[in-house]
Amino acid sequence: RIPESSEMSISDTKEPVRRNLGSILATGTQIVCPISQLGLSLSAGYSYQYQSKSRYEGINVVSDRISLLEGLEPMQELHSLVTSIGFSTVDWYQKKSFAVPFQMNVVYSRPLGGRNAPIGDVIAGEMVLFL
Repeated sequence: RIPESSEMSISDTKEPVRRNLGSILATGTQIVCPISQLGLSLSAGYSYQYQSKSRYEGINVVSDRISLLEGLEPMQELHSLVTSIGFSTVDWYQKKSFAVPFQMNVVYSRPLGGRNAPIGDVIAGEMVLFL
């Protein structure tokens, strides 16, 4: 349901459209400082992400309407500072001094710049239990 104008979110008619998400590139670098006796690791790094503009093709669709869709998903680029702290018992488990092998990580990402990308900080956490 392709919009018929910029004020309209969707149209009343359904039309077959093919979507090409474009290219995605993500790369980064990181320095890790392990503190083995405490099971900790600290890291800091840089991340770069790029996504090209999404493209749409329709059989019976006017190109102006296709450009409305393409305007919703423009090219995106993001540069970020990434820091993390992790805790792991895997080494202790291998030495038979801890009963359960697991890892916990908290990652903080702060955008440094970019185009058409989120500008908010991101905090993520994960816990991995090895069975």
